[in-house]
Amino acid sequence: MIKIPTIAAALGALAIAAAAANAITEYGAPGDGPYDVAVDGAGRVYFTEMAAARIGRFDPRSQTLAEFRVPTAGSGPRGIVVAPDGTVIFTETTANKIGWFDPQRSAFHEYPTGNALAPNTPVLVGDGVVYFTAPGSDAIGRLDLASGAVATFAVPTPNAAPYGIKLGPDRALYFTEPGANKIGRFDLESHLISEFATLAAASAPHRLWIWNHYAYFTEFGAGMLGRFDIRRHTFREWPSPGGRASKPDGIAIDRNGQVWCAESAGVSGLSIVHFDPARETFATAIPIRSRGAVVGDMALAPGGSIWMALGGAHRIAVLSP
Repeated sequence: MIKIPTIAAALGALAIAAAAANAITEYGAPGDGPYDVAVDGAGRVYFTEMAAARIGRFDPRSQTLAEFRVPTAGSGPRGIVVAPDGTVIFTETTANKIGWFDPQRSAFHEYPTGNALAPNTPVLVGDGVVYFTAPGSDAIGRLDLASGAVATFAVPTPNAAPYGIKLGPDRALYFTEPGANKIGRFDLESHLISEFATLAAASAPHRLWIWNHYAYFTEFGAGMLGRFDIRRHTFREWPSPGGRASKPDGIAIDRNGQVWCAESAGVSGLSIVHFDPARETFATAIPIRSRGAVVGDMALAPGGSIWMALGGAHRIAVLSP
């Protein structure tokens, strides 16, 4: 473990804070990350460092940062989730592995997934079962942590490049297909995959978040926010405030059902926009001060704040809705 006393000491600067209302506060992170984030039950923020092959952890209460080196050098840790027991699951894209990390013992275990599978985004299903997307292999993968057994399920559409994935309320996984402009559904019982074409022809759906019976997703290619009705299999779309070139990516839904999306470009530049599902309207964009950043997966903390990684800017950030 590599321990850094405080985020401020690491960069020689205090956190950067935005306006008090709907504040975005940015914290310096190691120079080799971060990529994606996850938050545990105590509010500690874990993030992947792809270039350094490390897992970072930031404690907002003590303002301390720790880093843990993944056993496989150059493994490219990417997507990350925290299990209910506090252990951390992450994908190792370039090493074709799923990583498991126990923070209590600073112990790692790695599970091979097979050659060229390149796991991307993980999701936990029940006790000890991890599903993940494999964009380069056009597949959904499944890992049993107890046995180490890996199974793969081919997505019907070639070059679909499955990416973001979440567990729905109907014992199914929902995932984006940016290469096919579709939303996929994986039935956990039958293992059948259904696909639903988005309204925009070149939507390139990227990340998604499920709230009740809706799957909200960002349309990176069309500059829109999309919504898929899980019960009716119908779509709605709304243009993102930054326009068609806004390239919305990361997304989260807070405890009140409000949607927050990251615009990578467009009129407002890098910013977080708020969508109210009841009014079906967007609010003013909240700018992110760091430039050259890309917002990946967002994570909801127990207290209601939303954490995100600012890849390329070497920062993590928190939004207080």
